[in-house]
Amino acid sequence: MEKKTFSITLIISILLLFVNSAVFAEEKEPPFLEKAAIDIKTDDDKYYEVLQDITIGNFASLENGEMMHTLTNINDVQVDNLEITSADRELTYSVEEKNALNKFFLETSEGEGDTFNYQISFTVQLEEDEFTVPLFVPEFGSIAEENIVAIHFEAPEDMILQLNSFPVIKGKKENSDTSYMMNIPSHVKYVFYEEKKHFNSFNIIGWGSLVVFLLIVFAWIRGEVKKQKGEV
Repeated sequence: MEKKTFSITLIISILLLFVNSAVFAEEKEPPFLEKAAIDIKTDDDKYYEVLQDITIGNFASLENGEMMHTLTNINDVQVDNLEITSADRELTYSVEEKNALNKFFLETSEGEGDTFNYQISFTVQLEEDEFTVPLFVPEFGSIAEENIVAIHFEAPEDMILQLNSFPVIKGKKENSDTSYMMNIPSHVKYVFYEEKKHFNSFNIIGWGSLVVFLLIVFAWIRGEVKKQKGEV
């Protein structure tokens, strides 16, 4: 009888252990992008300085203490002076180079806490007619329903941002702009010139559509006039 009771107790204990493990596994949520602030500045020589301030939430659930970032290879743009820091402490990383993008594996210490804040800074030198700048994108995206990424861009004072920029320029056209997004994009493309250009790759489509529409209306009116004259 005692042996039977012991067996039942052992079985119940094992079942409870599995149940608790399953509950713990369900409650263990993966890391996510909590917020990010990106600051980009450039000068007359198209020398860009980029600073990405990133905060990852639920960081304690990160496995192996390694976090991957991707950097898209766009127009063979070379990233220089790359530094990744957290709390004034330089972090180490390894790189896996691919054709379309490079993977950066950031090494973090165990016990970083539930929230992990770090900064990625780098520079790029673009050609005169090039405006696309790649950004480091963490493997963890946002789970929020609102915009948690702020991107601020500043061109030289005598420049004006154009409508064919990405992110889209809103408000007064000046040399700087701040946009808000739900996640970190793979790149930005802030187009700027000394003055506002009325014809560019963004609004030529709009003007072209308007011209086509006016031609259609003109042809229709002309046809109606000829038709009425024929009836007379």
